[in-house]
Amino acid sequence: MDFQAYQQVVHMLTQGTLCLMEQAEYEAKYDHEKPLMVLPIQGKEDVAHIRHVIDSFLQERIPNWKDPARNRILVGLTEAVTNVVKHTPGGQVLVYIDEVGPRFHVLDEGPGLKLSSLSYLLFAKGFSTSGSLGAGFPVMMAFFKQILVCSSPEGTKLVLRSDLSQASEELGGSGRCS
Repeated sequence: MDFQAYQQVVHMLTQGTLCLMEQAEYEAKYDHEKPLMVLPIQGKEDVAHIRHVIDSFLQERIPNWKDPARNRILVGLTEAVTNVVKHTPGGQVLVYIDEVGPRFHVLDEGPGLKLSSLSYLLFAKGFSTSGSLGAGFPVMMAFFKQILVCSSPEGTKLVLRSDLSQASEELGGSGRCS
């Protein structure tokens, strides 16, 4: 199966919650944006540090940055940062604030996601390439409104979108890939 076929199947199965992007799409959409904050990811000590720094940063800038949404978003972000630490030599988190809430770009310097194992990685709870619990993507999908995935041999970029304007505690939800 080629990339475009995977892209369509993933979009259909997740009703737009999870979207695959090619590098050129990512660059066209996001390369012109300036992040409000950039935090490096180099080791396991960065996981808690990044969570704390981002939480403090967002408390000062978003009036409705409160529980339960706050904790769920931070747990989802922690999963993404932990994946970078476990599976790659490093990366960074870029922080943005959109009209409906925070948006995070988690970029890594790893070898990229293999298309052949993508369906297991994204949808099978307990699947891991490193002997971990394999809960990363399922947790992220439950706690973010939308996740965009851009992967190449130069690394993987995740765009984690939240929506604090939602009334329910369920943050995961359907949407269009955008």
